[in-house]
Amino acid sequence: MKPVISIGNQDFGSIRENGYFYVDKTDFIQEWWENGDVVTLITRPRRFGKTLNMSMLEYFFSNQYAGYSRYFEGLQIWKSEKYRELQGSYPVIFISFASVKGATYQDARLGITRISKESIFSDLNNLEIVTTDSRKYETAFGFNREEVERVLMEFGCMDQLEQVRYWYDGFRFGSRTDIYNPWSITKFLDTGRFENFWANTSSNSLVGKLIQEGSPNIKVDMEDLLFGKNIETPVDEEIVSVVYYQPQSEEYVPENDPRLVSEI
Repeated sequence: MKPVISIGNQDFGSIRENGYFYVDKTDFIQEWWENGDVVTLITRPRRFGKTLNMSMLEYFFSNQYAGYSRYFEGLQIWKSEKYRELQGSYPVIFISFASVKGATYQDARLGITRISKESIFSDLNNLEIVTTDSRKYETAFGFNREEVERVLMEFGCMDQLEQVRYWYDGFRFGSRTDIYNPWSITKFLDTGRFENFWANTSSNSLVGKLIQEGSPNIKVDMEDLLFGKNIETPVDEEIVSVVYYQPQSEEYVPENDPRLVSEI
């Protein structure tokens, strides 16, 4: 019997409790824990399992879920006695902004509760940034070739492997050039159709804004892409995030305002 695919479910406990389709990513727990980074920022495109993996970490480490070892039994992490002893042994604060949507800064800001920078985020100067070029966690987000082949075998779709590769292979994280978007794979398994599922999860408003307001070179690059050409551009991994807030007011502070208070 084929497992049930719970489309859009980002709660690890719900998926495991109900026996829904799940690709084992618990190796990420050990890899992250043993790296010992104080603060980690992992950048991945949307719909690559970021929220689900964070939910997995919460269920594994949080003392709120002590005694929920059944969620991890049969998974890779549970083969290690050392990590079995860690399950449910730490206080964990889990905050997700995954449901916050907004076309503008002001719209998105309405959906976010203000969190004191001095408390939770005081260690951001020790931030470890894991970009798409980093080999850290390169297989933790997205499905790799071996996982896709196992999934297709499980669902009796192995005869469609080449079409799946044609439609959904093409992402690169670290040294892996065979990463598939999980949303596209699960939607294909659920519907049995080949469609551009990932692109349909968001609008192209950012691209339109870029074309309208960008330099002439950007417009030329966009035209080249539309005509099937390739472009090469350097990737700057030195991410700088500028934080704007005015402690005594809810008023939005524009970028060039002298009340800019901090740069991370």
